Amino acid sequence: MQKQQCLCGEYKEKIAVPAGFLWALLVDPHYWRSWQSDLQEVRVTVPLQEGTAGKWRRASAWGQAFYVEKLEAECKLVLRFRYLWWTLLAVSSLESDDDGCVVRFSLEVQGLLAEVAAAWFGKEMALQMAGFLQSLRHLGETAQKGEFVFRIPE
Repeated sequence: MQKQQCLCGEYKEKIAVPAGFLWALLVDPHYWRSWQSDLQEVRVTVPLQEGTAGKWRRASAWGQAFYVEKLEAECKLVLRFRYLWWTLLAVSSLESDDDGCVVRFSLEVQGLLAEVAAAWFGKEMALQMAGFLQSLRHLGETAQKGEFVFRIPE
């Protein structure tokens, strides 16, 4: 039986911050908790490189171990993790724009019954992405002004 691959969803947001500046916030795990509200802990060697393995703990049940599948400087970061019998690819990419950049996030599911999983993960992702993108925009814009806002663990 052949494994399936399905796209759960793709989200994009225009942010008034240069792509190179925002890239630093996307690839540095020290900042991840500032814009991903369900992320409780991250353990990984920095700077990230292709093949780097790490662990995270989330309030949601989306994986514990992750791997940097692909890293294209100032362009694309792909994290791979497992959930039950599926492999998930979380893809973040940046494109320069006249007034800043466009950030895109997508989630792909690979494995048996990927369509069913994609529907479930897609609903969960839709609930989280609006908040994540809004938080990332706020972090990028305030950091560009020289103000850094970090989410303090409760």
